Amino acid sequence: MRESIENARYLFKARQTCLWIYTIEEEEVIRDIRDLVSQEIPNAKLYVWSNTEGVKHIPFRKSEAPEPVDIKLREVPALFASIRDRLTKDDTCVVYVLRDFHNLLGDPRTRRCVRDIAEYAQKKYIPLIVISPVTEIHSEIAHLFKTVDYGLPTEQQLAEITHAYNTKLAEKINKEGRSDLICLGSKEEEQEVVNACKGLTIKEVKDLFAQSLQKYKSFNLAYLLQHKIEMVKKSGLLDWKQPQISLNDIGGHSDLKNYLLEIKEQLTPEARNFGLPAPKGALFLGLAGCGKTMTAEAFAGTLGVPMLSLSMSRIMSRFVGESENKIDQALSIVRSVGNCVLLLDEVEKMLGGNC
Repeated sequence: MRESIENARYLFKARQTCLWIYTIEEEEVIRDIRDLVSQEIPNAKLYVWSNTEGVKHIPFRKSEAPEPVDIKLREVPALFASIRDRLTKDDTCVVYVLRDFHNLLGDPRTRRCVRDIAEYAQKKYIPLIVISPVTEIHSEIAHLFKTVDYGLPTEQQLAEITHAYNTKLAEKINKEGRSDLICLGSKEEEQEVVNACKGLTIKEVKDLFAQSLQKYKSFNLAYLLQHKIEMVKKSGLLDWKQPQISLNDIGGHSDLKNYLLEIKEQLTPEARNFGLPAPKGALFLGLAGCGKTMTAEAFAGTLGVPMLSLSMSRIMSRFVGESENKIDQALSIVRSVGNCVLLLDEVEKMLGGNC
């Protein structure tokens, strides 16, 4: 269970009615919610809804028989009428997980339904959990929701998945005598795969492992990296560059290079354990052609990570709020990539040209 869901535990204890969980990992978050509800509200019933499938019961135990899927409740008014009817006749606490609900909030009737349930919850606890890939909530009901960012898998989760796949691969090699398959031979090699998977969802990791084993008969790091490159290119906001130089290839700029090398030391686990603060980056000022971009690329090469470039000319828009949305989208992609150097090119355009 991820830390974000652990934080949601306190919202359950505080009887928060409406939760908005930001994620693209529906199956993972539903599994975590099932475990959380079974622990915090043991006598509750958990249902998952979408406007294509209707309402589906999620049992807490394998021995528990699931209820039939109710496709008659695909429409929002029917769903909320069913919730009110159930709660007036049944003392059992009911938890509903709503999928793709953000697409329906443009309808005033949908917003009214949410407000009605929130008001009824003053008498009885009725948790409504929205799973959504967007964070924008309609202003009429935004005050009713507490938002939770589900986040990405932790390094420990990625390590467990990598180890499990590698163990199965080793067992297959020993059992079937497959000389064409190559498993990871050490903890260091497993850690390299884990580092390459940072920023990916669990489903993406499992899919890439399966594809890599089918195509290359091994955990191919280049193949895993290519997936991240494609993800960045699809956004149209960022450029990806795999550095071919290091700070040793830069002439002069001795003070700047020494500063960047100090930043490199601050990024090590030893520095974290010692209590040194995390570096916040650097601002390069200079005329065109003096080596600002090249130095950023060289620093990425020294760290052994890719460089992502975000040009402000791609961000700026004449429409109100569009520039901010593009920045949020770009930074979300950067976080999903994991370890990298982010170059904010022409940053003075964002600051009104006053630099």
